[in-house]
Amino acid sequence: MNDQATRLRQIYSSSTAATHDSGGQQLPIKTIAITSGKGGVGKSALCLNIAIALAKHNRKVLVVDADLNLGNLDVMLGMNPEHTLRNVIAGQISLRNILLQGPSGIHLAPSTSGAQELIDVKPGDRRRVIEAIRQLTPSYDFVLFDTPAGLGSQMYDFIESADSVFVVTTPEPTAIIDAYAVVKMLWSRKLKKRLQLLVNYSESKIEAEEVYQKLNLVTQHYMQQSLDDFHFVLYDEMVSKSIFDQQPMFEEHPKTPASVCIDEIAEAIIKQSKVNHRIRALKNWIGGAAEISRVG
Repeated sequence: MNDQATRLRQIYSSSTAATHDSGGQQLPIKTIAITSGKGGVGKSALCLNIAIALAKHNRKVLVVDADLNLGNLDVMLGMNPEHTLRNVIAGQISLRNILLQGPSGIHLAPSTSGAQELIDVKPGDRRRVIEAIRQLTPSYDFVLFDTPAGLGSQMYDFIESADSVFVVTTPEPTAIIDAYAVVKMLWSRKLKKRLQLLVNYSESKIEAEEVYQKLNLVTQHYMQQSLDDFHFVLYDEMVSKSIFDQQPMFEEHPKTPASVCIDEIAEAIIKQSKVNHRIRALKNWIGGAAEISRVG
């Protein structure tokens, strides 16, 4: 029993230190889908800026523009990719060979916009893209999916392949209703993921928390479930300016109110990844101890 207690303490000690900043160990891979019920809530800009914030915390990040027919992350960065996920789907090039390097060293898998053949992407094609992403994930600390807005199967496939989901909304009633529709659809499909709300363009933390509480009241009443947590990003005029300038806000203006909120979200993601690492280590230890006990 004392040996088991000693081993347990060692697991927690080593897992807590599992960062790039101590001993060179890497955090476990964490895949995050960032989605929304409607367009216009700032989802893509948030995805891009969170990725850059994670990179500034010395994490290696891959961003996947998972809107296969209306992708725009390359445009937001002022890039003009030679190849996109369209070419990967067509079997013309590997996923690794379309990656672009963006601000702070993030990697971007760009998509396309307006391709006729991608209006209705076949499930098999989506699965091939997701499998290609899985093969690359060991090279990264975090992989972020910028999913299409809405309730389509393309959005769901990428969410299903992620470890965690951020549902983006704003304090506007229509955006909240659409966010609820996404949450309802995900839970109706028995999705077992960490589901968090991200309230964008909020006037204050209090306003964002009110949105979170109202949404949870509805989900508790109708689905007997609650969202795991909420995050918020304050309204900031620099957001629109940075999109117009095709320069990510967190890269150019890291001290603005919205950027400070985005950095807090990045820190929360890193913290949650550490917790997941400790839980996984504990489960592995328990499983090993049980196996040894059976053999003995």
